[in-house]
Amino acid sequence: GTAPALLLQLEVELDDGTSVVVVSDGSFKAAAGPLLQAQHYDGETYDARRERPGWDTAQADEAGWTPCVTGLDKLPPKARPSGAAGEWWMNPSSGDLNANLDINASPAPRVRRIERLTPISCTKPAGGDPIFDLGQNMVGWVHLKIPTGTAAGSTFTIRHAEVLNPDGTLYTANLRRARCTDTYVAKGEAQEVFEPRFTFKGFRYVEVAAQGPDGQVLAGWAPTPDQIEGVVVHSAMEPTGSFECSDGLINQLQHNIIWGQKGNFIDVPTDCPQRDERLGWTGDAQVFCRTAAFNFDVAGFFAKWLVDLNDAQAPQGMYPMVAPDVLAKGQGDGGPGWADAGVIVPWTMYLCYGDKRVLQQHYDAMAKYVDWLPTADVDKRHCFGDWLHHDAHTPVDLIATAFAAHSAELMSRIAGVLERKRDRTHFAALSRRFKKDFQTKYVTPAGRVLGDTQTAYVLALAFDLLPQELRKAAADRLVFDVEHGRYTNTWRNRNGHLSTGFLGVKDLTFVLSAAGRDDVAFRLLLAEDYPSWLFPVKNGATTIWERWDGWTPDNGFQSPGMNSFNHYAYGAIGQWLYQHVAGIEVDESQPGYLHSLIAPHLPPRDSQAAQRIAWVKASLQTSYGQLVSHWAVESDTVTLQVTIPANTTATVTLPCGSTEAVRETGRSLAQAEGVRSVKTDDGTVQCEVGSGVYQFTFPRP
Repeated sequence: GTAPALLLQLEVELDDGTSVVVVSDGSFKAAAGPLLQAQHYDGETYDARRERPGWDTAQADEAGWTPCVTGLDKLPPKARPSGAAGEWWMNPSSGDLNANLDINASPAPRVRRIERLTPISCTKPAGGDPIFDLGQNMVGWVHLKIPTGTAAGSTFTIRHAEVLNPDGTLYTANLRRARCTDTYVAKGEAQEVFEPRFTFKGFRYVEVAAQGPDGQVLAGWAPTPDQIEGVVVHSAMEPTGSFECSDGLINQLQHNIIWGQKGNFIDVPTDCPQRDERLGWTGDAQVFCRTAAFNFDVAGFFAKWLVDLNDAQAPQGMYPMVAPDVLAKGQGDGGPGWADAGVIVPWTMYLCYGDKRVLQQHYDAMAKYVDWLPTADVDKRHCFGDWLHHDAHTPVDLIATAFAAHSAELMSRIAGVLERKRDRTHFAALSRRFKKDFQTKYVTPAGRVLGDTQTAYVLALAFDLLPQELRKAAADRLVFDVEHGRYTNTWRNRNGHLSTGFLGVKDLTFVLSAAGRDDVAFRLLLAEDYPSWLFPVKNGATTIWERWDGWTPDNGFQSPGMNSFNHYAYGAIGQWLYQHVAGIEVDESQPGYLHSLIAPHLPPRDSQAAQRIAWVKASLQTSYGQLVSHWAVESDTVTLQVTIPANTTATVTLPCGSTEAVRETGRSLAQAEGVRSVKTDDGTVQCEVGSGVYQFTFPRP
C-alpha cells in the first residue's frame, strides 16, 4: 500500500489493579520524522536533521502534528494498505477487535543483535569508495561512527554485497531489484552514530561513500576500520551442537553451515538474506530442519513457523511453496518436496525434542494434506524438481510419487504415536499404494530407476520404495553414476562427484553408507573440485552457496537471477556429519534423546579420508544434558569417549567384530560398570549403557 496504517491495542495494568486501554483511534496524531525510508530489501534512509527530540515523552511539543485518519473506508482506494481487511480494522467507538482476528503470542525466540564483527581490511578500488571486508558473510546491518566535525547535511551512503567483482568493486548483480543501501544525513553534532532499525542485509563487504552538503566528496574522508562494525542479527536460538574433526576444510564447512543457518533463521527460515526474496521456502526448510536441530535449539522457531505454514494451507489440503504465503495467497500447491514440509518438519521436531504437542497441534492439517495426495495428478502437479541439480534431470512425476509415499508413511507413524489406530492403518495402506505405483511406473526388473539420476536412486532407497531384492542393484547403479557417469544425449562423466539438487542432497551420503559404501560417501564429502561441498570452502566461502557453481574459475559468476552466496539447503550434509560420522542419533521409539543411539563410522582404513580424518568430536545439548561422541585413531587403536546425560540411556555400537577386543576404561565389557546387554551383530559390538562417561578402546577395523 501507499499509506502507512496502524492497528494497535495497548493494555496497561496499574499498581492499584485497574487498567487502561489505549487503542488506535482519532486521538492519535502524526508528523513526519527523520526516517524517510525503511524497507528490508531497499534499506533505510535517515535524515538526522529532522529528528524531533522528546517526541516520545509526555512533554512533547505537538505543534505541527495532524490527526490520523480512522477507518479504511476513509482512505482513497489506492491508498488503502494492501491485504488489510475492513472486518478486522479497529472500531474507534469501542476499541474491540473482531473475533475473526486470532492473535497469539509467538513461541519463537526474538530476533536480536547477537554479535558484532570488525573489518579485517579496507580497500579502495580505482576511482571508487572505500570498501570494508568484515571477513564473514553475515546478516544484519552496519554500525557507523560519523567522523567528528562532520557538517550538517553531509550524506553517508552505505552499500552491501556478499562478494567482490574481479576489479575489487561490489558484486551486486545477484541482489536483483534489492538496493540494499542505507543513507544517513548528518545533523552536525559532535558525536553521531548511525545504526538502522527497520532493515537487514546479507553481506560481507560494505562500501561507504561520503558527500558534503555541497554534494561533493567529503573533504578529508578517509575512514578507518574502527568506524565500522557489522551487527549480526538472527533469531536468538540457543546453540546446542558442535562438530569438529582433524580436517580443517571440514571444520570450515561446519562453520559455513552454522553461519548459513544464523543468517537465514530470522523469524522464518528464509531461503536467502540478500536479494529481493527472503521468503520462508518450504522445500529448503524440510531439507535442512534436522541439521538445524543439531546446531541450535529450533523447537520454538519451528513451532512458530508451522503455524505460518498451517495458516497458508489451501482449502483442498495443499501446503504452499513459502510460508508466510505471500505468493499463492492460500491457493497454491508448493509441489513435491516443498509442500511435504508440512509433514516432514513436525515429525522431525517430534524426533528431536520428544514433544507430542507439535504432532497434535498440526495433525488435522497434515492428515488433510496426505489425504489430498491421491487426488492430485502427478503429471500435472506443479513441481520444482530436484532444484539446482548439476546436469541430472529427475522426472518430476517420479519425485511426486516418491514424496507422496514418504509423507503417507510418516503420517502412519504419527498416527501411531498419537494412538490413532484406524488412521495408522489408513495411512500405511496409502503409503503402500504409492510405493506400488512407484515400482510399477518407475522401476525396471533389473533395479534401474527412471531418470537414472543420483537423486532418483537416492529417493527410491531413502524412502524404502524398492523391493528388497532390488536395493543392491539400485545402490550399485548410484555408485556407478557417482564414480563414472551415465548416458543422456552425451556421456556425463561424474568422476567421483555428486549431481544432486536440493531434494537429493540430504540423503545421498546416508544411502551410500547404508549400502556399505562409506568409501564413496567420504570421497564425496572430501572432494575439493567442482561440484562438491568443499569447492566453495576452497574458494573462500564463509557460508553455504545456493548453487554448486555460484562461481567457478572458468565461468566466473553464475546467472545473477538465482545466485545467492548464503543458502543453507546444501548444508544438510551436516546431518550426516553428526549422525553418521560422529554417530549421534535419536531412537524413534524414545524421542528427544531419552534413549540415544551412538554408532560412529570411521573412514575406511588406508583411504585418503582416513588420513585426513583421524578424530571427530561432536556434542549435542539435549533436554536432559550434553550428549558427546568423541573418537580418535592412534596407532591402529580406536578410542571412543561417550557422555550420556542423566536420566537417559543409550545403545553404543562399535565397529569391532569381537567383544573380547573391546575395553572400557581398561576393563572388559563384562566387568565394566554401567555396561550391559553386550552382543555382536554383523561385525559390530553393541551394548546398552546408562548415564555417565565411558571410554571404549578397540582395534581399528
